[in-house]
Parts: sequence; structure tokens; C-alpha cells
Amino acid sequence: MNAEEIRKPVRLKERHFWHRERRVILAREAHRLGPPVDALEIGAANGVKCEMLNRLGWNALAPYYHVTATEIARERGLEALRADTRALLGVSLFVRARRRLV
Repeated sequence: MNAEEIRKPVRLKERHFWHRERRVILAREAHRLGPPVDALEIGAANGVKCEMLNRLGWNALAPYYHVTATEIARERGLEALRADTRALLGVSLFVRARRRLV
């Protein structure tokens, strides 16, 4: 998959009404959960939800399997890590591993 094919859904999800409303719901639920914490968005695809959580004060991390997707997420200012999430033994292990990389 080339970089432009990865960028297309990012542009769509930033503008499309369905995705805007999903972000509204996510923001409401994030506030309901209490103070911001670490978040791991497995299957982040384009990281739009990670961006939103970061704006709310969360520490959101987007793991990507694809090298180009990782680079694009970093270009967009996301904390992105190239990783195969299928290999995770548990989310807490992954978060601890990320902290060692920072």
C-alpha cells in the first residue's frame, strides 16, 4: 500500500459527518471516565481518535504494523510506534515497552 492510499481515509475521517459524530461520542465518554490517562488505540488505522484523545489531555499511542502508516502518523504529530499488536501479551506490557522507548 502506498502513502497516498493511507492518507486518503485520514482526509475523509477528518471531514465526514459520521466520523465527526463518532469523535463527539468518544470525547463525551472520555470525559465521563475521569482524568486523562494513557490510551492505546489498537487498530488506529489513521490515528484520528488518538489525535482527539491527545487534545483532551490523554497520552494516546497508536501502534502501526505498516512502516509508511507509522511515518504518516508521526508526520501528523502522533506518538506512533511500529509494532505488531498481535504479538502483545497484554496492554500493560506494551505500555511499559513504549515508556522505555520514549
